[in-house]
Amino acid sequence: EQESNNSTLPSTENLSPSETNNGEHRAPGGSDEPTYGPLPTNIERNWSLDPSFYLEMYKKDVPDEYSEEENPNDHYPENFFEKAIIDENGETDYTAVTYNSMRKAFVERKKESSRKPVFSQNFLMKCLRDGKAHCHSQNALLKLNRKKTRLVGDIHGNFDDLIRHVSLGLADGSTFVFMGDYVDRGKRSIDVLIFLISLIMMKNQQVYLLRGNHELPSINIDNGFLTECIKEYGERGGREVWKAANEFFAELPVACVLNEKMFVAHGGISRLMLKGKEVFDSIKKRPTTAYEWKLFIDILWSDPDGSLPMSRDYKLLFPVNKNRTKDADRYTSFGLIEVLDKIGMECLVRAHQVVTHGYEPFCATRCFTSYGSTNNSKNNNAAQTIVYDDSRVEFIRFKNLNKEMKCEEDTTKPRTSKGSKSKHTKKGGRKNGQSKNPKRSTSLENGKTR
Repeated sequence: EQESNNSTLPSTENLSPSETNNGEHRAPGGSDEPTYGPLPTNIERNWSLDPSFYLEMYKKDVPDEYSEEENPNDHYPENFFEKAIIDENGETDYTAVTYNSMRKAFVERKKESSRKPVFSQNFLMKCLRDGKAHCHSQNALLKLNRKKTRLVGDIHGNFDDLIRHVSLGLADGSTFVFMGDYVDRGKRSIDVLIFLISLIMMKNQQVYLLRGNHELPSINIDNGFLTECIKEYGERGGREVWKAANEFFAELPVACVLNEKMFVAHGGISRLMLKGKEVFDSIKKRPTTAYEWKLFIDILWSDPDGSLPMSRDYKLLFPVNKNRTKDADRYTSFGLIEVLDKIGMECLVRAHQVVTHGYEPFCATRCFTSYGSTNNSKNNNAAQTIVYDDSRVEFIRFKNLNKEMKCEEDTTKPRTSKGSKSKHTKKGGRKNGQSKNPKRSTSLENGKTR
């Protein structure tokens, strides 16, 4: 069961604050210009993109006593697929993989109690190499202009929800932009990965994958993906698959500018964007400097904040995101408007947070949170956001028909290079900085905010 709703983006004219300067620090005399403040201490040392580093640091490498020999060619797709997925030349037929994976028998398959992977380790490793090579040519900041774009938030290993999203628009020529968090929590992260790679290989100008915070090795080492890989392919093979997957993730674009009007990212914006569009050049797939890391972490980790500061100091406009990590910020409505005006965008669309109704506006209609999987927390619905080139926005909501909780509450805790989970991470946290009252929610109806 699904519902749709429509909205049109407002002009930025009535929502813009007074004109400000681009100064880095507050001028003498307490002017009203916004500030973006200093960078977090040692941020470039707190994060790493090397999966082997985390395996060694947290003692999750292959156990010394492990001696089982795995067959990397074990392959059982014939149990579910009608057509061969490897052609006569030994190449992967990604069209066959895509359409076979959408068959009811595969969508509804149950994991066997004994490990018997549908796809062999060698097949999966080749898929990951192909996906990595494909995404390597894409910029860290995608720039797309499309008549109709479908934006999909967190999937988290929930393969059935992914198929529901894709079934809506695979044949109508619309573009898909997935906003990250493909793995962890759910039970079928590997199936999700293979299907998404098949999509981008089959429709390489129609499907795009952005990076989420769960596409970091420091996150997916702890939250289910590594465990699933080991259960599917054994101690050695599972770790090889996990490392190859994170090498693929490192090539995913970080954010997207859609139709020159909309900024699309997993978490959101950064206070560093108060400098304007010039900061886009510092968005990197593999950040190296403290400045690049701050921008990268904010885009993947930041959240809206419902407080209304009376000052435009960065500490109030962009408070530290203690519910996530001390290296990321939250953004208030005033901070959001300042940034969107500086970078010339009308709206932000992001994912990252479970919202009860699947989508939720923030700051009138300047920001939308769109979550892609159902029943992640407290029986939540999911939503797909459709954006047209005339600035119309449509929401399709998926009602959860499965009473079984698919995964636990969001307790994601980032690993740091110092060897511990961030002490600043707390369980739960208010959604989008809204009221503590769980009955109070925000929705769009006939283009009006309610």
